[in-house]
Formats: sequence, C-alpha cells, structure tokens
Amino acid sequence: LRPELQDLDTFVDGIRNIVETQRRVALNYFKDGSIDAACPPLKALLNVMAYGEYEGMKYTDPAFRAMFSLDTFETSDWYKERLDAKQKVDIQLWERHQEYLEGFLKKAINEGMEERIDEAGLRRRIARRLKTFRSPEYRENLKGCLGVDPSLFR
Repeated sequence: LRPELQDLDTFVDGIRNIVETQRRVALNYFKDGSIDAACPPLKALLNVMAYGEYEGMKYTDPAFRAMFSLDTFETSDWYKERLDAKQKVDIQLWERHQEYLEGFLKKAINEGMEERIDEAGLRRRIARRLKTFRSPEYRENLKGCLGVDPSLFR
C-alpha cells in the first residue's frame, strides 16, 4: 500500500480487505478448536482479530498489551503446565530406559551380559538422571524453555 499513489477511497478499501482477511484467518482458529492450544497472548490477539475484543479489552487497552510481556507469559498457567509436562516427559523417558534395561537383562539370551554392558554403571546413571528430573530444581531450571504441549498427556 502506497497511499501517495492512490486515492483515499482505494487506500481505505485496501485496509478493509486486510482487516477482513485477518478476521477470516483468526476465525479458523475458533472453528477448528486450535484456539484452545494457543498461548494466552496469542489467544487474546486472535480474539481481537476475530471479534474486535478480548474479555472486554480492545487492542489499545494497557491490560491487553501487558499480556505480551515476558513476565506475564512466564507466570501464566498455560506456561506452567507446559513446563510440568516437560518434566513429566523427561521422567517417563528415563523410567522407560530403566524398564528396558530390566527387560533386557531378564531375557535368557542376554544372560551374563551384566558385566559386558556395565549394568551397575547404567543403573547408577539412570538413577542419577531420574533423581535430577524428579527434583524441584530441575523444574525450576526449565524456565525459559517452551516445554511440552500438555494435551499430549490427557
């Protein structure tokens, strides 16, 4: 759009087309249900694009704009749930490793493999990782990462 090269009516019509296209795109998030997976600021923005407001706020409201700060994002329930899910995924992975080792060693064909695969060392490493992943410190250290979509566990 170059307003200096077109008359005002043409320019306004172009802006209206952009706004209407954005509204149609935003409405698709509501139609297919993917709005439920959106982070809080994106959910708010899509509501404004589709319906002109979010929980009574317009895009110019300071409370709406505050939703886009890092602090607000990191303290949201949406983000906390993603970090909790990440911790859960990591714990489950190492529990599966532990179960696999147990199953491997129980098979008759693997009899006598304990020393060859350093069973004691593997058990120590698995136990150490599980202790780490189960700790509150690990959960705290996840801050700053995106985490995991908790809907994968519902």
